[in-house]
Amino acid sequence: MRSALPLYAAKTAPRTTARRRLYLAALVSIFAATAAAGMWVRVAGVPSRFFWCDEAVTALRVSGHTSRDSIMAIANGAPRTAAQILRFAGRGEQRGLSDTVRSLASEDAQHPPLFYLATAVWTRAAGASIAQLRVPALVFGVLVPFAIAWLCWELYGTLLAAVLGFALAALSPVLVVQSQEAREYGLWALLFALCTACLLRASRTAVKRWWVAYGIFAVLGLYADAMFGVTLLAHAVYAALLLRGSRLRNFIVGVGAALALFLPWLLTMASHADTILWTNRWSAAPWPLAALAKAWMFNAGTAFFDLEYANHRAWIVVLLLAVLTACAILWNLTRTAKRSRTLTAALLLLPVLTLLGPDLLFHAHRSSITRYGMPLWVMLLVCVAGFLASRIRLGQSVVRAWWTCVAAVLVMLCAVSSLVDAKSTFGWDNDSTGWIKPVAQQVNASENSLLVIPAYYADVLDFAFYLKPQVRVLVISTLPNPAALRGYRTVYLLGLPASAPQYERALGCCVTNVPVAMPGHLQQGLMLMRRQAK
Repeated sequence: MRSALPLYAAKTAPRTTARRRLYLAALVSIFAATAAAGMWVRVAGVPSRFFWCDEAVTALRVSGHTSRDSIMAIANGAPRTAAQILRFAGRGEQRGLSDTVRSLASEDAQHPPLFYLATAVWTRAAGASIAQLRVPALVFGVLVPFAIAWLCWELYGTLLAAVLGFALAALSPVLVVQSQEAREYGLWALLFALCTACLLRASRTAVKRWWVAYGIFAVLGLYADAMFGVTLLAHAVYAALLLRGSRLRNFIVGVGAALALFLPWLLTMASHADTILWTNRWSAAPWPLAALAKAWMFNAGTAFFDLEYANHRAWIVVLLLAVLTACAILWNLTRTAKRSRTLTAALLLLPVLTLLGPDLLFHAHRSSITRYGMPLWVMLLVCVAGFLASRIRLGQSVVRAWWTCVAAVLVMLCAVSSLVDAKSTFGWDNDSTGWIKPVAQQVNASENSLLVIPAYYADVLDFAFYLKPQVRVLVISTLPNPAALRGYRTVYLLGLPASAPQYERALGCCVTNVPVAMPGHLQQGLMLMRRQAK
């Protein structure tokens, strides 16, 4: 039986002295303590994080309702209270788990049901408040750094690499943000790290239970996000190039079983391909190449630093991070063991090709969406952790001190970004609907008020989470009927500035703009108007 040696082993590593062992032990302790303290950032940011429209869609799916039945019930010309609307988000009638699956299959088949079923089970036991809807994502997010630490151990075979990977993942802004939202991307990152680490462990041992574990994580990954298929393709490249005999057969069996178990949902996606294309048409809009390049730089930077570069001087930070990341990738592809560099190359190259390639060919901008690149951001964290650990372990005292400072500064950059982000109500991933909360606060401050809004189910549900239960909402697909507005002391009308004359003609009264503290870039795009009698 071949011994289970780490994939990475330095051939000419200098003798480890007692002083160096003490230094490395202290370093490991410091980074571990920093990372452990940083884990609370995920929990601290949950209460203040804006519950945006994509999370409202999660609530709809988890409840077992569809957008079709919710809009048919809500947008029927009669006002509804916020409490009545929230029954379509799990507040009230509890539908079965099969209804959750049917809701996804019929309207959102590009999202497999694993995360939604886990959230449905939890909310049926604990309630469907904003905080409870986010608990499963938070739990998965807390587990991600442990999985990444294991992946670093399997790739590099050193405790320092594992601890650095844990520290960076615990404080990584993109991972922190995704663990605070009721969405599946933290689960995707978790299963990516677990499945890849399991592949490495299974491929260098003769213990079959690791192949069983790999197959389980593979099918769970596919049911967490359909794009997990790209990860399995990268694993297949690694297996085809390096595995032989029983190991290759075990890999084929594991992946084959995972694909067979995923086939029912794959057929569901195929049968609803038109719906998938329609609901994702927004991401096919063309972007200039310069705008895409900026988005790519920002997305890659979010693994370590994401203060949105509002101050242009902050771009120097992302440039320095780009240099460090490039050095780390080059080291991983040239200086590590063959198995390590082969798998790393496949896991970096294939997501880049599948994300960027179609955008360059068809002039779309799907690659600009940060969450679609979760495996890539995880691999950047892993590559940098392994690179820094190798520099610290194998360098002379001056070089070791230099790279220790680089690692400390990088961890602090992650920590500062995540701390600032934890205190922010609106982040870079959800500020497009950041107007919902301030508008709801304005409406809540009025007595006997009515809010009139266009019939987009996600926004309607999102509003309901922030409105007082008794506030009434009139959802419209055309101009409102004046008869429906009678009896209310204040009527708020939400729309674009160009809507004001149309509202005035339809209602036979004047409307005035209501000042609302919205995110700056939305000020010119939206108005909250109030009806006034002539």
